[in-house]
Amino acid sequence: MNPPKRILKIISFSIDAFIAKIYLQLKKERPALVIPYFHAILPNGQSSLPIEIHPNSHANITISNLRAIIEYFLMNDYQFIKPRDLFVEKPSLIKNMCMLTFDDGYFNNHSVVPLLNEYRVPAVFFLSLNHVNENKAFWWDVLYREEAKRTKSIGEINKEIEYFKSKTATEIDLFIRDKFGKKAFEPWSDLDRPFSLKEVKEISMDKYVVIGNHTLNHDILTNYSFEEAKNIVQTSQESVEKLIGVVPEIISYPTGTTSPQLLQIARSCGLRIGVTTNPKKNYFPIGDNWGGKLALHRFPIKGHPHSLMDQLNIIRSDITLRNFLRT
Repeated sequence: MNPPKRILKIISFSIDAFIAKIYLQLKKERPALVIPYFHAILPNGQSSLPIEIHPNSHANITISNLRAIIEYFLMNDYQFIKPRDLFVEKPSLIKNMCMLTFDDGYFNNHSVVPLLNEYRVPAVFFLSLNHVNENKAFWWDVLYREEAKRTKSIGEINKEIEYFKSKTATEIDLFIRDKFGKKAFEPWSDLDRPFSLKEVKEISMDKYVVIGNHTLNHDILTNYSFEEAKNIVQTSQESVEKLIGVVPEIISYPTGTTSPQLLQIARSCGLRIGVTTNPKKNYFPIGDNWGGKLALHRFPIKGHPHSLMDQLNIIRSDITLRNFLRT
């Protein structure tokens, strides 16, 4: 991001933080479902940024940050839900809801499970199962660390990553193996590796854990034909069922990209809920938007550089400069 854009982003965030603080003091927020999403989770006390994973993969979120996020929503009378709770009709009990989601299937997410049990709140973990099957690092992390070793700037690396978001998983894999070698996808540590099959089975037995579909290879489904995308989603459904004995009812579309055709595919594969990366609240009645419950909105949350509490206030606020400018 160039300096002028960075400055504008900081100014916009500051304005939204101010608006949110005043709004939440004066008004009662409209009932809605809020869905934060995370990827890798850093251990508490991490003294330096990890070199194994791309900064966007962890966004400086630690277990302490997650604890603060859970406590914030509980303090503000949010009910944490599982996907299936969206189909339970309780008109007289409608209140603000929160659904925690974790994408990709990083092993470091295992540290979240004790926190869920401590606060008795559920979360959805979306897995790309071929990474689990093959103990294969995620391509954006591989690209980041390999190019960083070759002294490419983070800006140059991000441009390269954006370019590959228009490619299929096979095309990305071939490029990385050709350029960096066959061992490039080998994880460096517990921080960048995916869950193992045994570990997925173990966490899936926890009553606060829901396993969701995130395709086989983090496939960006809009880069495939209708039939190819349908095969990927259906095979992912079957693979999760074979592993844990439960068919997923929710999908996280990789990179949040979807289309009417993908919603049709998801529905035909038995999925009832889909989540994107469009940063908005989901107002009641839930799913009363384009795509319905198969295209719900989610918010990213970062541990740096902005105040965590300011971010959470902005998420809850029904009035923001960002949303005004988008309309």
